[in-house]
Amino acid sequence: MKDLSSRFEFDEDALVLGDPKTLRGTLWRVYDRKNGSAERRLRTWRKTNSDLDIELRSLWRHEMRQVSRIMRYRDAADVIVDIIEEVEDEDEFALLLADRGEPIKSAKQRRNTATAPRGAQRILIWQNLERVARALGILHDQAIVHGRLTHECIFTEGSSAPDFRLSGFEWSVRLGVDTDDGPAAHSWSRFRAPCSFYADWAALGNIAADLLCETANFSTYEESGSQLTSSERRLLRLLISPRAIEPIDARIVVREITNVIEDLKRSAGGRFGALVLFPSPAELSQAIADYLDDALDPDDFGAQLSWLEDDLSDEVRIIKTSSQTNDRRCTLVTDTFRYTILPMHGADSWQIGYLAKIIRNDGRGTGTDEPEVLGHPVQVFANKKSAIDSRRALWPSAIDWEMLTKTDVEEVKFAPDVRDALFVIEIVEATAETLNAFPVSSIEYDQSSHELKVSLECDAARKALLQEAGMRPDIDRLSFLLEKADDAVWRLSSSPKLGRETSWDIELEFLRIEEGENGKMFVFEGDQAPSGQLFLKPPRDQGQESATRRRIRNIAKLRGRTDVVVGLDDPWKTRRKRPAQELAELSKLKLDPTKTKAADLIAEIEPYVCVVGPPGVGKTYLATSLISEILENKTDARILVAAQSHEALKNLDEALRNSLDQKVMIVRIGNEDNRFDDIDNSSYKELKSIRESTAISGLQYRRFRESIDNTLAAHKRNQRTDRISRLSDFMLVPLISPT
Repeated sequence: MKDLSSRFEFDEDALVLGDPKTLRGTLWRVYDRKNGSAERRLRTWRKTNSDLDIELRSLWRHEMRQVSRIMRYRDAADVIVDIIEEVEDEDEFALLLADRGEPIKSAKQRRNTATAPRGAQRILIWQNLERVARALGILHDQAIVHGRLTHECIFTEGSSAPDFRLSGFEWSVRLGVDTDDGPAAHSWSRFRAPCSFYADWAALGNIAADLLCETANFSTYEESGSQLTSSERRLLRLLISPRAIEPIDARIVVREITNVIEDLKRSAGGRFGALVLFPSPAELSQAIADYLDDALDPDDFGAQLSWLEDDLSDEVRIIKTSSQTNDRRCTLVTDTFRYTILPMHGADSWQIGYLAKIIRNDGRGTGTDEPEVLGHPVQVFANKKSAIDSRRALWPSAIDWEMLTKTDVEEVKFAPDVRDALFVIEIVEATAETLNAFPVSSIEYDQSSHELKVSLECDAARKALLQEAGMRPDIDRLSFLLEKADDAVWRLSSSPKLGRETSWDIELEFLRIEEGENGKMFVFEGDQAPSGQLFLKPPRDQGQESATRRRIRNIAKLRGRTDVVVGLDDPWKTRRKRPAQELAELSKLKLDPTKTKAADLIAEIEPYVCVVGPPGVGKTYLATSLISEILENKTDARILVAAQSHEALKNLDEALRNSLDQKVMIVRIGNEDNRFDDIDNSSYKELKSIRESTAISGLQYRRFRESIDNTLAAHKRNQRTDRISRLSDFMLVPLISPT
């Protein structure tokens, strides 16, 4: 391997010193000769020159995939320092970071005076802390605990605008064993301290206290933090010492920080925060003249301003724009007009609003979300100069328009379109499935043979609906489904609703189709049905409603999964920077050209690849081949295999058990059904093996052992409860060899 110094020119002094015992890397300012001496940040970890380096390299690569996944998350690129590349030489592992400034210093090192920051500087600190809170929320959404949030992990370029970015979590998601056996134990010594989401928020609170207070020890804030406002004290107390029953997450913290910022702006100078606005004289005069039929003198601009100020003093609402757009505008709505507000021409910030366009409010919708109540007064001035002078006099109680004009949820531009398309697909599919509940009436029942004959009852309204939906007539679709279903069980129900069951639903087995006097009759074997309107439902109808609801919930969650949305819009945009390490040797797999192409795509693209094909073409073989390859290259990999049906999962399970080494642990998870007895028996053996392992004999695994004991005891009693029979809980635990 080439020495790092052959590619990078290092500054003489490190920005942050590392600590091998806690896997804290040394941070350097470097110049990348490979890219025109571009300034970068390089975080390095010294190798041990022992067998531990093999484990560290595996862990290092695993965490880099985690980082890559996180950086595709909504908003991540704005609040997290991106990792450009992972590199190494004979002596060190290293990460090449984007140039995002330098770590923030301790408040004592940065502060020129002994007093706490005030005014605009104080507001800027909270705006920066809000960015760090959003970054932590992204990690926590991915079940990642930062674990060591300090000043050294927060980067800034020293801008007058908010620019804090989070870093330093690259090795924080792997919780290793905490024993005295072997050299690996000493690498994870820092995790002997509490490591949790709450600990991350407490660390953020301590950083905030250090930046804001005259002393960093917030535990004595009653004495030392008297300069804090009540909202600041409440938030710091929430972060550092929350009550046991007090929830805390990124959404709550960001909301509280927003309240703190607004409170600081309102409280400055003892005045309530106000928005500063000046109008286009020509636009204002024309709009008022058209509305009042020249009731005001068109040359009396002062009277027009007074009228405008009165209109903006009562029941004002605001239509915001998306944070992902570059469209810097908003609309104020009153009962009379819609006012389009832009930033002042030539201004970098949006401290003063310019009223550019006025249109009558005709009561029609805007095509956007409902306007929100503005909640702040608007001060109107005659011209640009008076607005600027008044803004200076009001500062800092004057409010930036930017703060009020962006929606809280930031999304990829096309995310709503993708979600809407998926919702439409679900609506169409649910409608089609509902129309597969065929209206029938009972014609004849033979007690001796238990044969039930039914005929279709399709009225004019249903025929029109089928034609409108572009679906074939009931007689053709039912005949096709009956022939295709073979020995599957159909249901006769009084309810036409999707997946709905009634207390007397009858299960039927299709026998044949007969010609009757009024057309085709369908013959089933089953019990006698009551008279009246009935609905014949296909086998797959059962559970359709819950499945549809589940898919709709998942579609709604795409709001926070930018990587999936991007993949649905254009899968190639989600390609990896380099092929997956676990699938680096696909050429040795015995795959035909079609499967080889699919395997290459799986190695190149994430978060998903859809491989489609009819039964028998080798989809199961492809899946088992790839899983075998992953486990061969990464022996500690944990892989979740899911399927929509029990039969598909059973086929995959059998194929995997036949193709994988016996040392691989396979645990199947099912629901409350007799078909899953084999699953429980298999899982019982695996859990019992883990329970008898000496690797979990330490005190730190006491609760884990108790949970296994409860599950094993319940299995013996043939009992099931959600609390102790959720085998999926154990999938989160590293697989431990029974030896």
